[in-house]
Amino acid sequence: MPKIIGQNLADHRQQIRERLFTALGDLLHERSFQSLTMAEIAAAAGVGRTAVYNHFDDKESLLLAFMSYETRRYSSHLRECLAGIDDPLQKLRVYIREQLILGATYHLTPETNLRQQVSTRTIQELSSHGHEIENVLSHILEEAMAARVIPTHNLMVCISLVNGCLAGRRMPSDLEAREYLIQAIQAFILRGLGVAASAAPLPDARAILGHPVAITQSPFAPAESDAALTMGICPVHQPA
Repeated sequence: MPKIIGQNLADHRQQIRERLFTALGDLLHERSFQSLTMAEIAAAAGVGRTAVYNHFDDKESLLLAFMSYETRRYSSHLRECLAGIDDPLQKLRVYIREQLILGATYHLTPETNLRQQVSTRTIQELSSHGHEIENVLSHILEEAMAARVIPTHNLMVCISLVNGCLAGRRMPSDLEAREYLIQAIQAFILRGLGVAASAAPLPDARAILGHPVAITQSPFAPAESDAALTMGICPVHQPA
């Protein structure tokens, strides 16, 4: 009989599942989902090759549970960050910041386009996982429109364009450079939604970086750079 991890059987099952989720997330940073096997995921999690099937019938069942788990974690974190903020523009800034640093904390790596690697049925189920996050943005935008700090727009168009601006950006690992870029993207999105320039100022490069940044100078980390973190929207909701 396998050794029980945790206080009881329920705790044991949850810890095993979390091990498998962590292993899958780590492996997705290195390889395509199609190339992975259940045996490899189990080995990376330190779980017996046959024991993994006590928790998931197949690889796509594991993926669905993993995406649901990561979405719940991120949704909870995002709501905590937004708690106590009344200004809808500040809420938008927080949403943008948290989406940009998503990849640093959660396993929803935007470099993995899962829509091209799983069955149509799984895609349909995966696509529903992001609705909770989209609802958060939708409510923020509705508040901003009601407060007349942005013009009235079609919400679905706004959500698509905002998330499109955030997907898969390569953020510098240097903290000051990353902060400058986050503030620049915040200003761009807010202005694009119709916020006045005075309410969405560009970041002060001298104050943040200690030197000016030319308008032709890219603040993004190059794709081949080791000093870069790819961050942004999850692999299901990124642009195709």
